[in-house]
Amino acid sequence: MSADTELNRELSLACVRLKTKPRTYGLLGEDDSDMTDADRLLFEMTEFDKCDPARIQHFMKVYEYAHMIGVGEGLAEKEMHILEAAAILHDIGIIPCEKKYGYCNGKLQEEEGPHFAKEILERIGYAADETE
Repeated sequence: MSADTELNRELSLACVRLKTKPRTYGLLGEDDSDMTDADRLLFEMTEFDKCDPARIQHFMKVYEYAHMIGVGEGLAEKEMHILEAAAILHDIGIIPCEKKYGYCNGKLQEEEGPHFAKEILERIGYAADETE
């Protein structure tokens, strides 16, 4: 079995668990107090993207690269918090655009995405100055 096939299988299993326990970030229902906001956002985006492996792999890669760059640049904690959220949520407008218009481009994503991003950020507990 190829690495991509195995990853897709693992993502599918994780999504099944997510769908049966919505908003319970510990996949098996365990205490999630050790999770970071970025961890919670990753779960939210996995659910938002309907467990589509290609989209999940994309935002995970963007998040990992952004995190590495932030660490390398010595970003302060608040700046890193915002960078990670932006990296995870950067394509959140794709699904709403495809549903509404039947296609998606950057301009439409900029119009449709912020509402959904703000909703998720507020649900997780991001401060108002971090959601604008």
